Amino acid sequence: MSKKSLAIIHFYPLEFFPPVTNLLNFFSSGLTKFNVYVFTTHNNKKRKIFQHKSVKIRRYLFPLPEENAIIRGLKYSCFFIGSLFQLILKKPDTIIYYETISSWPVYVYSKYINKKCNIFIHFHEYASQEWYLKYMKLVRYFHKLELDYLYDKAIWISQTNKSRLKIFSQDNFTINANKLKVLPNYPPKSWSINKNQEKKSDKIRLVYIGSLSFEGTFISEFCNWVSTQNNFIFDVYSYNIHDEVRSFLNQFDDGKINFYEDGVDYQEIPNLLKKYDVGIILHKAFNENYKYNATNKLFEYLICDLDVWFPNEMLGCQEFSSINTWPVVTGMDFKNLAKIKLSIYTDRKDFSYEPKHFFYEEVFIELIGLLLK
Repeated sequence: MSKKSLAIIHFYPLEFFPPVTNLLNFFSSGLTKFNVYVFTTHNNKKRKIFQHKSVKIRRYLFPLPEENAIIRGLKYSCFFIGSLFQLILKKPDTIIYYETISSWPVYVYSKYINKKCNIFIHFHEYASQEWYLKYMKLVRYFHKLELDYLYDKAIWISQTNKSRLKIFSQDNFTINANKLKVLPNYPPKSWSINKNQEKKSDKIRLVYIGSLSFEGTFISEFCNWVSTQNNFIFDVYSYNIHDEVRSFLNQFDDGKINFYEDGVDYQEIPNLLKKYDVGIILHKAFNENYKYNATNKLFEYLICDLDVWFPNEMLGCQEFSSINTWPVVTGMDFKNLAKIKLSIYTDRKDFSYEPKHFFYEEVFIELIGLLLK
């Protein structure tokens, strides 16, 4: 029996999106039998390049904001036309594409070249209709192709959690509900760390891993608050960061707040998190996407046995809040940190230990089952 052929189209560099590389690792684990082809762009943030001997990856140049419009246009065109050419050449039975910006080659291939091709769609982020109206014209055009053809053609359309899926389905109420799925951003089972012990050291070690901007996160509010506390050490790992935030973080020199501007490669995260007590989430809920975000880091912190503190306004994290068990998952008022009662967040008296189980191996099962049909 010949292997099935699967193409994955992901415009943004794979290295910035662990849910995709996790899926590719899962395909390559021997549990599934596919010839897997991936069409993406070169990463431009000096991240360790993802590669796997069982996955054939073709990369195109990524358009950079500082480049002129002609160069950027040529790079976009190379990706779209090159990916379409590869689809024609490889003749995949099934395609998974991520985000609207990756959809055009799939549209042309599935409508005019291989009408029997199965289409799976996943969105890392929720995009409202208002967002599409404000974004670049090319993406608005691609979204129209989704509305007119691809959503109806697709077998599977997924968002990262139930809240995002609900508002997506309200936006697109004509889509058959049976094809709407939740595909969470869970880490691998191998990351699981069970400390199963109470916190005993004098200092509480806090960690944040992720991108940073003043507009999108509470980084300044949180750092300024930590600097007034005596029992915290806060380490920040971020390579995707605005220059003004880099300057802000580099001003702290008393050891309470430590900034690592090279970030941390994804596969090194569990080893790093072993030495921390609390994982911090800092996103501001300035739109529905972030309001209903249950970020990757929530689950990565948790299966490494860290408590998690997140802004109250992130409703997507609220459903994972824990009461009287640890790891503790709790919302905080990041706009009024000086007024919080710290003992509520640090006292584990009478709390029982309840390890968390959020593993991608478990949530990929339904997707793999449909792919194999």
